[in-house]
Amino acid sequence: MRHETSHGTGVLAGVEVGLVRSKDDAETWVVVETGVGASVSVPVHAARALIAGVQSDDLVAEALTPERDID
Repeated sequence: MRHETSHGTGVLAGVEVGLVRSKDDAETWVVVETGVGASVSVPVHAARALIAGVQSDDLVAEALTPERDID
């Protein structure tokens, strides 16, 4: 992860992922925040489409698969 004004490989950062729906919202939002001012919010249907797209792309899915320890 990196700050939007930074360049390069970035640094490890903790993120918080949550669901938000205020009383005035027609839909629920998936919110990802870093705690330092960077965040993204997408409606649940868009998050589902993103997950489906990642899972259907073999190269992206493989890149996101946790590495296994080989004994």
